[in-house]
Amino acid sequence: MQKIIKKEKTFRLLSLFIILFVLIVSYLRPAHVLNFNERLIPPSFSHIFGTDHMGRNVFFLSIEGFRNTFLIALLSQVIPFFFGGLIGAAIGFYKTIFDEFLLHLMNIMLTLPMILSAIFLSAVIGNGLITVLIVISIFGFVYNIKLVRAEISVVKNEDFILALRVNGVSDLSIFIHNILPRAYYLLLPILPLIIAHSMIAVSSFSFLGMSFDLSTPELGTILKDSLRFSGSAPWLIIFPGLFQFICVMIFTKYSDLLEERLKQGGGVLK
Repeated sequence: MQKIIKKEKTFRLLSLFIILFVLIVSYLRPAHVLNFNERLIPPSFSHIFGTDHMGRNVFFLSIEGFRNTFLIALLSQVIPFFFGGLIGAAIGFYKTIFDEFLLHLMNIMLTLPMILSAIFLSAVIGNGLITVLIVISIFGFVYNIKLVRAEISVVKNEDFILALRVNGVSDLSIFIHNILPRAYYLLLPILPLIIAHSMIAVSSFSFLGMSFDLSTPELGTILKDSLRFSGSAPWLIIFPGLFQFICVMIFTKYSDLLEERLKQGGGVLK
């Protein structure tokens, strides 16, 4: 058991170090350095991921692309995390006549494909990063509300909540001290997983030309710009794609570890 816990701590620290290292390097080493004398060089010791058609180092290009993808994904989930948890807890705790209506409305929204919603919104306000942020945030917001509402609807009828009410504790006090912590306790473990999914969504929109343009390094735009060289320089697609896959897997595994540690620690990370 101790070995497992030690491995978990090692993975948490190592993954955190990797993410921070990648983010720091992305600011220290610019990826826009062009060198047309080193175009389409295969992977080597001097260029780990090789170079692209403009002589840029694909390794540093992928790092900067990850930074842009990650920051947009993180930004798109910050507001849904805090306000989704708050509103979901309020809806679940304070039953209203609009509860069933809101539930059906959220179910309808979640059945819509994200890409279809992005296309519709881009037709209204145009393509761009703001459109992608709005679409991903809305889906994250609705998902968090629905998840927290379902949990709090059950929790509010548990014995310890009823005991607090019998002892004269107000609903507002119960909501602040007992319901809200439970809501964020539920959302915290899945936050890294949602960020990982948001990274895939951001890259997908960029690949389709709905987010970043080709002049901005981003994992989706890197893959899009490299398609025409897939036959002659496959490393332009393989390494950035593999880089994104590994980063998403780290976030997914981190989400699982957070959930396990919260369950073992009674809601407290150790």
